Formats: sequence, C-alpha cells, structure tokens
Amino acid sequence: MIASPLTPHHSTTELGNRYRRATRAVERSRWHILWLYSRRIPIRQIIEMTGYGRSTISALIRAYNRGGEAAVRDGRQDNGSHPALNEAQQKHLLEALSSPPLEGGFWSGAAVCRLVKKEYGIEISAVCACSYFKRLGYSPQKPRPKHLQSASIEEQDAFKKKVAELIKSVRETHPDKQVELWVQDEGRVGLKPEIRRIWAARGKRPIILQKRGYKWVYVYIFVEPLTGKTDFLILPTVSISLMELALEEFSKQIDPKGEKKILLLLDGAGWHTSARLKVPENIILQKFPPYTPELSPAEPLVKKVKEPIYNQTLTKIEEVIELLNIQCQRLGKALEEIKSLCYFSWIRDIWESA
Repeated sequence: MIASPLTPHHSTTELGNRYRRATRAVERSRWHILWLYSRRIPIRQIIEMTGYGRSTISALIRAYNRGGEAAVRDGRQDNGSHPALNEAQQKHLLEALSSPPLEGGFWSGAAVCRLVKKEYGIEISAVCACSYFKRLGYSPQKPRPKHLQSASIEEQDAFKKKVAELIKSVRETHPDKQVELWVQDEGRVGLKPEIRRIWAARGKRPIILQKRGYKWVYVYIFVEPLTGKTDFLILPTVSISLMELALEEFSKQIDPKGEKKILLLLDGAGWHTSARLKVPENIILQKFPPYTPELSPAEPLVKKVKEPIYNQTLTKIEEVIELLNIQCQRLGKALEEIKSLCYFSWIRDIWESA
C-alpha cells in the first residue's frame, strides 16, 4: 500500500523525463524514486529496485511534498561555490605570496591565515589556506640548492645557442659524418649508507643495518638524450688518465668504424678540461657553464644508477660493483626509460633548430 500520495509538483510523465535527463547521479536516483512512487509502486519494490532504504525514501517523499524540485537538487554542487576570499582579495594574496611574510620565515597555511585575518578580518582554516595555494598555482616544493657563482640565465641561454651553432658547424664541416649529441658525468658510489623513503606499514618503521665505509668507485656515464642510448664504465677513481681511458672506450663502443662526430657535453671538472687530456678524433668536448647541474641531462641518470644500493646493507666494495654492473646492464636496454629522464626540453629545442 502507498502511505500517502505525492504533492503534484510534477506529473508522472514529467518525473520520468526528469529521471532520464538527469546528469548527476544523486539527482537521477531521487527522480527515479519519485517517478516509481508516483506510479503507485510499493515501497518494498522501490527499495529492491533502487537500493535505498525505507527511511531515506520516506524522507525524500516528505521533502518533495514540502519543497518540490528543490528537495531533489544535489546540494553538494554548491560546496566551494562561495569562496571565503573574493577575486580582488585573491589577487592581493597572490601578490603577497611573491615576497616573504612580514613576520619572516616562509609562507605556510598558518601564515596565510594570519594575513587574511589581518588584511580582511576573515578567519579561515589552515586547510582552506592550503586550498588557496593550489587555487593560485602554488604547490609544495623543496628548493634546489644553487651555487653563488653559478652561471646566470643569460649565460645559460648563450651556452644553448653556442651548442646549436656548434652542431650546425660540425655538420657543415663534416657532411660525410653522422653527428650525435651526448652528455657525460660521473657518479661516486661506495659504502657510505644511502637511505631513501620506502612504503611501509603504519607504525612499523623499517630498519636498515648499516656500517659506514670509506671506499668508493666511480661510474663514468655517457648518455644520448635524443635516443636514450647509454654507455657506462666503472673505475676506481677520477683522474686525467682514467678520463682518457673512459673516452677511448666510449669512442670504440659508440663509433667503432669512425663514421661519426660526437659532440660531448660535460662539466668543468679538472680532469675534463685539462690541456693534457687526450681526446679521440671523433669526439668534440663542450663544457657546461659553471655550477649548472640543472642543465645536464646526465644528472638524473646518476641517481638512477645508484638506485640498487639505496637502503642496502653493504660491507664490501665488491658488492657495490656487482649491483652497479647489474643496474648498468639493465639501463643499457631501457631506452625509453632513459629518454624520459634525460631528453630535456632545451636539448630538443636546440637539436630541432640546428
């Protein structure tokens, strides 16, 4: 039996049409219930057909009888539609975020709360303050350390232009050679503990047994950002003589028939720039501007090479070398993975323009 009839805010046909046209899931379910109820279908069957309980269905019918269509509307769509700060206040907040807080330190949710209360007399929660960071285009980031003597933006742009011009020049001078752009770096890896965050069950902090050691090896890394090709050489230290060895082995591996001209970008370490360094004929060295690791596509690859030793209990340098060998062999086949790490946008731009 039907408990009570619906107030005729809509006909049965109109209710059915509203149910079919509804785009929001909650509103669609409510129109469905009302349409079924208007057709004098027993509540127990409506429960079976819609999955809603008797109390929910009864409350909807009472609300609809009192308020009509307003009772069907999903009010959650209004959440956040009336922000605490108007457009002008948000613009002022964005300008304030470009400078440190007046009380010193750095911007945080609490600092934004204090500013908003002082400037506009509005109290907001720290959660709301953080939502304004996101709304205004901010995200939590760890600052990147930068050396005081690092090259300026203008100097870095000049370097990129120089590399593009060098590629053109090499192509014109050696039309019979294939020109490739590679980047080189070294990574020191040893028995010093390397701890990184890992997923673990709550309340059960993992423990890694460690013993600090003072033995290292160096991985000489060569990468072609455009293709993801790599070449690695593990040596006991860094020096001019070992750099010569690394360049010679790299030259033989990448260009055994002498059909290429390789432009190799590398940092300004002494063993890279020494006048005593002997460089194979098919390799042209080009130094990065001073203190600009962010320009080098080989930098992220150094961390990737070291991944197997993170959170490991290692007591012998031979164990380190074995893990590095396995990782270098794997990375040598992972072209797409390496390309995604090392194909920097500035490399793409100069290569396409050269």
